[in-house]
Amino acid sequence: MHILVLTDEIYPDGVGGVGKSLYNECVGLVRLGHQVTVAVRALNSALPPSEIINGLNIIRIFGPERQRWYYRLFPLIIIYQLARWLAQFKQPYDILYLHGVFYYIPVWLTRNPQGVPVVCSFYASMEEYVQVLAQSGKYGRFRILALIVAKLVGNIERWSFKRADAVLARSQFSLDELRQLYPEAYVPQADNLIPLCINTDIYAPQADARIQLDLPNERLILITVRRLDGRMGLTNLIEAVQQVRQIHPSVLLLIAGKGYLRAALEELITRHDLGRHVQLLGFVPEADLPNYLSAADLFVMPTESLEGFGLATVEALAAGVPVLGTPVGATPELLKPLDQMLLTSDVHATALAEGINYWLSHPEALRQLRNHSRTYAEECFSSKVVAARLADLFQGLIIKHRSHTRS
Repeated sequence: MHILVLTDEIYPDGVGGVGKSLYNECVGLVRLGHQVTVAVRALNSALPPSEIINGLNIIRIFGPERQRWYYRLFPLIIIYQLARWLAQFKQPYDILYLHGVFYYIPVWLTRNPQGVPVVCSFYASMEEYVQVLAQSGKYGRFRILALIVAKLVGNIERWSFKRADAVLARSQFSLDELRQLYPEAYVPQADNLIPLCINTDIYAPQADARIQLDLPNERLILITVRRLDGRMGLTNLIEAVQQVRQIHPSVLLLIAGKGYLRAALEELITRHDLGRHVQLLGFVPEADLPNYLSAADLFVMPTESLEGFGLATVEALAAGVPVLGTPVGATPELLKPLDQMLLTSDVHATALAEGINYWLSHPEALRQLRNHSRTYAEECFSSKVVAARLADLFQGLIIKHRSHTRS
């Protein structure tokens, strides 16, 4: 089976959760004997236009870099470039796997040149996502324009899902939102959803992580890995640490990630005199992330809205680190099978502080949960398991499409 993937991001070009999962899925499919070609928007001109990584054929299609004045026009540019490329791509493929709200358009413009089934991925409403970012101040004086664009994005998503052969939801939260917003979409395996995945070997627990990172062994360490933007709940988490330190004065929160809220978070840390208790690590390279996760006693997922999956949760679990999360999006689905107490009562600082204090005050229960977390991640979210399920799904769609075509 030859799978052609059109996507906005894939690791190692980008390190977002969706891009990392997609990379692991594709490498897993290659290891099962399938051929996978990925056409991705070029994010960095220093990267080659094409290369093979772990058997995965990656082709980078021109897209403006963020520092360019015309970057905001990237959807129009990449649609045009992908349509040209797709029309000229003569190598036979069996299925199109689309990741990104705009990527059905070039397929439609080229009339699906090889007439294969088209599968679109869905994690959360892109319209709502842009609206949330606009309300949190990301777009500044362009807020009204962003809200207009959000409505347009929602219409494109609806148009794409109506025409796709299948839409792949990756969590029950995503499925519920998909059915509410786009009821006409066909969802295969709706009763047995295929989650995102990670390479569990990479995230194996590191016994000497604190030594390697020069972190104090006597401190109680919390960690979160998040983009620094408005929906991630980081302000609430910092406010929670202000309360936690009253009971656990050795607590140290590490925040890994970059984003437009960094200055505001720094100001909050200074205002509460939390310099000894909260560290903004900035961007942490993928090679260092397993050590940082392993060094922590507890991972905190403080999301306020739109957690379509939360790959960082699974990465932490694979490192043997229990995760405390808010009852938002897909987080309850991931954590309830381990322990109901891993979910806070709501997203606010007091609820986060109560959850953190509970687990830090029960170190033996926390230690017992570490092995369970690792086993759970291996059994449910490994790339080997997920790739096999995706292969079965794709092959079923190909057979169904060919039978309809003949009839």
